[in-house]
Amino acid sequence: MQQPKEKQLRENVERGFKEWGLKRYNEDERAFIETFLGAVILASKERVSETYRGLFDCNVSSEFPTNLTLAIKHVLREDLKDVTSRETFEDLHDEIGIAWPPYEARTSFGTVSYNISHGYNRRQATLSPFERFRLIAITHKRHLYNAWTNEHILGGTVLEALIAHYVINSKSCYHCKSRSGLRWNGGRSSDASWTDLLCCNCHSTYEVKSKKDLPAVEKIFRNLQRYASGFPGGSFRRFHSNFMGRDHGKRYVVLVTRTPTTKGFFPVYISEIDSVDPSLEGKSFATYSAKRTIFIGSKIKMKRCHSKSIWCQVPCPPHLSTRKQELAKEIYDEEFGNGSWDAEAAKVDAAEKRPATTIAPKTTTATQPDLVAVLKEELGQLELHDRNWDSSSDEDEAE
Repeated sequence: MQQPKEKQLRENVERGFKEWGLKRYNEDERAFIETFLGAVILASKERVSETYRGLFDCNVSSEFPTNLTLAIKHVLREDLKDVTSRETFEDLHDEIGIAWPPYEARTSFGTVSYNISHGYNRRQATLSPFERFRLIAITHKRHLYNAWTNEHILGGTVLEALIAHYVINSKSCYHCKSRSGLRWNGGRSSDASWTDLLCCNCHSTYEVKSKKDLPAVEKIFRNLQRYASGFPGGSFRRFHSNFMGRDHGKRYVVLVTRTPTTKGFFPVYISEIDSVDPSLEGKSFATYSAKRTIFIGSKIKMKRCHSKSIWCQVPCPPHLSTRKQELAKEIYDEEFGNGSWDAEAAKVDAAEKRPATTIAPKTTTATQPDLVAVLKEELGQLELHDRNWDSSSDEDEAE
């Protein structure tokens, strides 16, 4: 893919700054803007890593379970393996809990203005993102439990397994039509970013994204035709380190709904990726405040010439809504010991019944003592790992 122009990158980033209410009024905002913009430009110039090249030499295992239940377990185990391979884990905490930025652009008679987004009140919209977002140290067990009891996350993981199982056994590559080249390469590791499925014949890759229902998918394609709008993707930095400078093969995004049709199928839509633009997210502020490698999100833009194409329709297994939770619990107890799932559930219930702790508002970017104090105060029930809070580490995924 071609390297994006710096002017285009700056325009995308500036729009993000306005959506988050950053106006360069104080030193903290100016320092953050300079750091984030520099990180975006640097990330856009990265090239395919030597580690990632191996994937296209077909070093990805072709042994994906033919049994559907075993395929789901296989994907869940790979998800767990990546989590437990890390020494420590941190989750993003949002004081408000609204997924989108507080301001949105509106155009009237050629003039662009930024107004408060739906779901925000004025107090929430004016809250500094440096006060709003922070990273919280969390145990591997709690992180995985939180993920696998979240319908959005677990549903997306299980759907990825369903799609991989179906297309590997029943479909050919969308680009080269090879019937034996598709491989599953999902998981959370950096080498799997943007490559849930790949073709070893033509090197095309497929990134699977799940949406709540069919109207959510239709909205993406509707906006594509009207505004060429993008929708949230994964790590901008990892996309460029994995693909820039590699011209052969197609890059596809696969959209699937987490709600089956009345006939019991999950419609799977496919479109070629036109570009991946940088996006400012809550995690960007949290990693910056914690002195980590700043996180850069992304917006996926599909080629306008591509209509809403259905690649396939995957049958929904009976009792999937209850069965997937049972399988997640089985894999969890398999890793951490029998009864671990129920024990973690009891801890979560007990924590939710405790009175909420009021945190005094901060006026500056969180400092090292602030973060430690908040962790001890809010998460005393969790085991906190010792770590050097000033050290830099690779960004966590956002997938």
